[in-house]
Amino acid sequence: MRVRDEHGLGAALLHVPLFVAVGILYAVRAPLALVGYLVSVLASVVAVWIGLRSTPVTGYLLFTLVALTSIPRGTGRRVLGALAAVAAVQLVMAWAWPPISPQFASRLAAILP
Repeated sequence: MRVRDEHGLGAALLHVPLFVAVGILYAVRAPLALVGYLVSVLASVVAVWIGLRSTPVTGYLLFTLVALTSIPRGTGRRVLGALAAVAAVQLVMAWAWPPISPQFASRLAAILP
């Protein structure tokens, strides 16, 4: 199943507040670096446009990994604490409102009665 629109991408971004929080951090500290940070969003849109398979789950994983690996080194303790709180909220959201794709739903139905 191919996703032909960006709605799957938008749903994935709604599930990843950590990606948004790190983006805000870049917007405040290094606006030029924000352009590089957002390349993953552009690449995801292009991938959908050319017909590559994309689901909200793959978007969730991609944007979470990009956010985790993109936290700047010189980030202070207060900001790291705020990012940890956002990550905890994202974890709770993943349990309460998981990003669903047809493959994920079928596996979840097989595991849970």
